[in-house]
Amino acid sequence: MQKQAEKSHSVSVIERWLLLLKKLKKQNIKLKPTHYQNSIVDVDYTEVHANATEKIAEWRNVLGRILNDIAKGTLTAIIKEIKAY
Repeated sequence: MQKQAEKSHSVSVIERWLLLLKKLKKQNIKLKPTHYQNSIVDVDYTEVHANATEKIAEWRNVLGRILNDIAKGTLTAIIKEIKAY
């Protein structure tokens, strides 16, 4: 995902990914039960939830840094153009 975002340089695509990750965290992780009882087996998903939440936070940070780099590059180009006047 990081390589695709860096190659695309599309702010709208990155923002869509950020919204998707936020939705994934809110709906797919928080709403899933942490325990599941299947006959005699009790399955504990607590660590899975924690790892998924951590990974989503990591991806959001990476995408945020990419957006920051795009903004800095755009600002630098604008400043150069202004100074050229």
